[in-house]
Amino acid sequence: MPEAVVHSRLEDDLIIPPTGLELIAVDHCNVSCKSCNHGSPALKEWSADPDVVLRNLSILAKYYRPRFIKVLGGEPLLHRNLLELIRAARASGISDYFLLLTNGVLLHEMTDDLWQEFDEVEISMYPGLGLSDDNLTGARQRARRFGKKLTVNTYDFFRPTFSLVGTNDEALVRKIYSACKIANCWGCHAIYQDYFYKCAQSICIPRLVEQAPDVDGVEIRDVEGFQAELLAFVNAPTPLASCKHCVGTVGKQEEHTQIPRSRWKIELDQPTEDLIDYDWMEHSLVWKDCHDDCKIPTDLGWDKAARAGSWWQRVLRRN
Repeated sequence: MPEAVVHSRLEDDLIIPPTGLELIAVDHCNVSCKSCNHGSPALKEWSADPDVVLRNLSILAKYYRPRFIKVLGGEPLLHRNLLELIRAARASGISDYFLLLTNGVLLHEMTDDLWQEFDEVEISMYPGLGLSDDNLTGARQRARRFGKKLTVNTYDFFRPTFSLVGTNDEALVRKIYSACKIANCWGCHAIYQDYFYKCAQSICIPRLVEQAPDVDGVEIRDVEGFQAELLAFVNAPTPLASCKHCVGTVGKQEEHTQIPRSRWKIELDQPTEDLIDYDWMEHSLVWKDCHDDCKIPTDLGWDKAARAGSWWQRVLRRN
């Protein structure tokens, strides 16, 4: 099986991960995307406690140094005290760069104080979501006014991530894990409550399939041996327990759509084998590139981005 593309390393007595650390601000969301890879449509309302975040990030800061903290959900702008949460996270000293990932629907409600706490705002634009041109124009104007970076990505397609049925084929699970760009390329480490996880998917899968919620996490503790335990965990080449219910980044590509929350888990009630794009899995195993073939990086505006979507998909498939 091919080696993972990127690893965390120990440098100046700190673990340096491949990219950043995801801070899950909320579980819930204001939309219900069929292929949501955080499971938000099926999860109950939950918001991170600023005091808990400060405690855990302060401990992590002694041992671990990400390039950035990505604040996401669910939809993070649903957090009732997001400003306090971000200020608590910054006070930990774990990173100087904070990025907000949002679907943009509530951007017009984002206060000036909150804009000033972030270094970058990344908008994920989905078809039919109702993100108006005025809202997007307003976000660009405020980003310029506060000297912040604004990134806009369009998603016309998704690949399903979860399977409630899962699979007992251990060889297939290892293959999916080796091809998974979340695990091996994008470095999507995450914290949730008092635990550190290799990816957000391993946070929500146990709740979707009613397993122990911390089965794939490392408890954040300021004790001797924690750093060695954490480094071994993030660089382990073996799949997680959750991986038997995860399709990683090799699910069959489908058009993005919104569905009723009541139907969301029903759509996942298929075995892993039926959800895999086998050609894409083999491509991912051979090429080991970091492209997200569902993301269209753009600042073209909605109409031009939509027209560019099919072209971008063809380029990525050829490569």
